[in-house]
Amino acid sequence: KKVNKPMSLRHHSGLYTPEDLDKITELGDSLKLVEGAVLVDGKDAVEHKKRNTKIAWVHHTQDTAWIFKKMAKLWKLEPISMLQSFQYSVYHVGGHYDWHRDLGANDEIVSNRVISGVLQLSEPTDYKGGLLEVENHFGQHLIEKERGMVTSFPAGWRHRVTPVTCGIRKTLVMWGLR
Repeated sequence: KKVNKPMSLRHHSGLYTPEDLDKITELGDSLKLVEGAVLVDGKDAVEHKKRNTKIAWVHHTQDTAWIFKKMAKLWKLEPISMLQSFQYSVYHVGGHYDWHRDLGANDEIVSNRVISGVLQLSEPTDYKGGLLEVENHFGQHLIEKERGMVTSFPAGWRHRVTPVTCGIRKTLVMWGLR
């Protein structure tokens, strides 16, 4: 019988090589970026006070399968049946995402999220501010900036990205579904 371990805040470095990170960034930069939305009264809305970021979806295709395979391998011990499309996110100066959870009852995919992961694509020297902060029952944790690090945590935990004060922050956000 498989026993599911409780999920916690985890950091993984080295899953993607520097060349992989360059390829992901190049792919993300080639996509059409749109304003990141938030849920307001059951509908998606652009609200810069809550979220100010540009996003594009990275879908599982023959060309992107390698990105998904590495995450699926990393999360093999979690209760995950599949991965959702990934979200390439770009935060310019003033860009941020206020406290939120990666869950929602109004959307079949979002309501089945189990785990969230953030892959840092930018070098720490590329930007100031823009820190990922995750909250759990032990308090709030500022996540150190490290290019290539994947930070994983339960999708129900509150988290935010503090405002970018200089430069540009790029990440790939990933979710495992039950």
